Amino acid sequence: MIFRFAILVWALCLTTDFLKADIIVDFGIGATVQNLPYAEDGFTFTNQQGTNSSVIGTPGNTERYLNLSGTGAGSNIAVRLSGSSLFNLNSLDVEGFGPFRDWTFVASNGTVFNVASGTPAQAYNFTSLPGWTNLSHVDFVHSGALANANIRLDNINVTVVPEPASLFFAASVLLVAKRCRFRRRK
Repeated sequence: MIFRFAILVWALCLTTDFLKADIIVDFGIGATVQNLPYAEDGFTFTNQQGTNSSVIGTPGNTERYLNLSGTGAGSNIAVRLSGSSLFNLNSLDVEGFGPFRDWTFVASNGTVFNVASGTPAQAYNFTSLPGWTNLSHVDFVHSGALANANIRLDNINVTVVPEPASLFFAASVLLVAKRCRFRRRK
């Protein structure tokens, strides 16, 4: 009986969002500029290739965002979002300014999402797209061959994937609680 209950709890942990929490990286508030690397809520943004990227807050506007900007025509831009553990990319806001050029988001597993030139600024939802789960990093990439480009990213919503040890611990606690309750009845 207890063995069946343990299997049920374990299956519940694996098939639900048990122990998962959404994190929204919103870059804080304030009229300040901070060059990369930038860290917030266990996630880090780092330059991977020639960029003037920074977290920007403009005077009179308290909301900050990640500004990805090339250093001139022919500049390749690559910024990496990484976490201390695996994560799922749920959504992010793309707010284009200046010449809005082609951008590619590349997941650690090789999945690619293209944001084409002329696409209006909007929120992109990745939850229904395959390949955006259990990631170690996501790269935001622009090829300098496509001309200079700027893009703003904000409200990056991710879910940390619980480690198997955490799931095992939660299932064990439930199992012990059930066993104690069963003993009390006798």
